Amino acid sequence: MLIAAGARLPDRVGGGDAVQDVLRRAGVPDGEEAMSKSRLFQSVKSLNREGAAALLDADPELKRAKDERGRNALHFLCSLPGADKSRERSLELAQYLLGAGFDINEAAFVEGPFKATPLWYAISRGRNLPLAKLLLKKGSTPEYCLWSAAFHDDVEAIDLLIKHGARVDPVAEDETPFLSAIKWSHFAAAEKLLRHGADVDFQNSKGMTALHFLLKKNSDRKHVEMLVRHGADPTLANAEGIRPLDMVAKRRDKTLFELFSKRASSRRARAKTN
Repeated sequence: MLIAAGARLPDRVGGGDAVQDVLRRAGVPDGEEAMSKSRLFQSVKSLNREGAAALLDADPELKRAKDERGRNALHFLCSLPGADKSRERSLELAQYLLGAGFDINEAAFVEGPFKATPLWYAISRGRNLPLAKLLLKKGSTPEYCLWSAAFHDDVEAIDLLIKHGARVDPVAEDETPFLSAIKWSHFAAAEKLLRHGADVDFQNSKGMTALHFLLKKNSDRKHVEMLVRHGADPTLANAEGIRPLDMVAKRRDKTLFELFSKRASSRRARAKTN
């Protein structure tokens, strides 16, 4: 989950050799290709649209050039910090790269169902919402990015992604974005996801719910109460048969036990009427 969230990236991703093979077949010497690739990425790093355009116009095969992390020029641009003073230049360069034929949904690397798209880099590494909005407007898939928005406790990014159709409860590495936010104690993101309809009772492969995790790490009671307000079920057992209700039953402070018991009673009453 650390990779999908953007907290960690693979040390190295394959792809460079394939690019060299393409350029060899085109008759471009390795040293010249390496120099051109270096200049392209340096132009992108400095947000030099004219420099990048000149290099790509002279050698269109550079669109396939990748760095050691599998990023092409568009991925690399989206990973740059989205500072206010350089925002317009980054948007102009992104517009150019997309117009030059860079695939808006190409993945720099893949981990199971997760794909590191340009949008994911804009959300997770660049923290550049204006660029993210541009990518979505141009047709980027909104998927794969909610874990990163949750990791950064970025409620604005969460709103943006879901507005453009991102699934609220995708599962990767046994977690939904909501459950990940709870485990990271990023409660603004967690509650925002709940307001968008996230499953408060999602259980991982060990049967653990958000309530289990909050009680296990002894989180502040207000966060537990937030989950209950959103309908969390304290009677769901994990794979060991332990319910959140059981976890608070022997505590000296009976506040949560009483809250959970009341919640369980109301659920039973509703079940009988149905």
